[in-house]
Amino acid sequence: MIGGYEITETGLVARSGWTPELWEAAGREIARYQKGLMWLIGDWLNAGDREGYVERGKLAEACERFGIAYDTAAQATRVSAAFSESCLRRQDLGWHHHKEVANHEQAGELLEWAVETGATVKQLREEKQRRSIAAAPTAAEASGTKGEVSWEFKVGDCRKLPYPDDHFDLVFCSPPYEAQRSYGELDFNLAGEEWVAWATECYMECLRVCKGLVAWVVEGYTDDFAYTSTPFLLHADLHRRGVKMRKVVVYQRNGIPGTGGPEWLRNDWEPIICGTKNGRLPWANNTAMGQPPKQNVPRVATNRNADGSRKSAIYVDPEVCNPGNIISGLVGSGGMGWRDATQNEAPFPEWLAEFFIKSFCRAGGLVLDPFSGSGTTVSMAVRHGRNAVGIDARQSQVWLGETRLLGMTVAERQQGQGVLV
Repeated sequence: MIGGYEITETGLVARSGWTPELWEAAGREIARYQKGLMWLIGDWLNAGDREGYVERGKLAEACERFGIAYDTAAQATRVSAAFSESCLRRQDLGWHHHKEVANHEQAGELLEWAVETGATVKQLREEKQRRSIAAAPTAAEASGTKGEVSWEFKVGDCRKLPYPDDHFDLVFCSPPYEAQRSYGELDFNLAGEEWVAWATECYMECLRVCKGLVAWVVEGYTDDFAYTSTPFLLHADLHRRGVKMRKVVVYQRNGIPGTGGPEWLRNDWEPIICGTKNGRLPWANNTAMGQPPKQNVPRVATNRNADGSRKSAIYVDPEVCNPGNIISGLVGSGGMGWRDATQNEAPFPEWLAEFFIKSFCRAGGLVLDPFSGSGTTVSMAVRHGRNAVGIDARQSQVWLGETRLLGMTVAERQQGQGVLV
């Protein structure tokens, strides 16, 4: 009991009714607890990990044992470890200020700036991005060749692609997800129907310049126990616009252990929205990523006629099976394929781009990624004998993609080492 009210495990109870003074006192007390709570959780779990009370890599089990949300615990431990010494923590700033710059090379300077200017978390984020832009290498465009194929990166807007109709054989990309990720200097925070409207406009422009498949890796998010469904709203709107939509392809990868909230399942897949403007694809090799059948022996068909009777037919497996529309492979632990791919905020693995390039773009054809990021699509297209163009809204990403196609790491290029390929 504190000053006329009691803080319990299930809420706040006033002893003899609320007064303005009691309400304000409770607010100050709650703010004090809230300000230190994440530090307390982080320090406690990090101590448990250090002393062996929490088995290494078993944070989810510890959270379940004590009833702490995994996402909360993961954030708390990361930030607490980044500011492990109490002298590094600014009492005049909130925990979210520290979270914003945790593990940043200028964390101390940025926090000092925030104290001096009285910056909000949003203002601190903007200052961090401003400094990153000033320090990051940039390039407005880049191009090169490897053997008989060419590659190109340039700054541009997906809504206004500088190419004629039917210029590309394949568009494969992953656009910015709705309101869930900061994209450096790019001010992008669309969500819900605004994101769907923007994405529809961009997708239609991709269709205009492509005579083949347009495939987008997209995802929504869950908030307050409700999934936004934006990938499927986009799919439906494109269908209504007359786009020849294909059944959604599943990009399968392992979600973060312990996620899913207190009562739902972790997310192990993302949809890939696929469509064309003319129906049948002008070129496809739908067994390019297939495998020989596991049981290649003639057998009686098990499917049925419309009246329910079994078909009297013998089924013989093909030499190479269609791989199906669930695409899976290694994502973490080096699965991205290039060590610096994670310098982009949302990279996808090389094998995912490879699947679509080999299946839906002819050798010597032309691939477009209008959100090129770290250059995964362009890199895999060139590796497999296709020409490729990458477009991004940020010069920093053009530089990053060019670095990849030059066969270098970011560190090697910044140190002025020679081109490797």
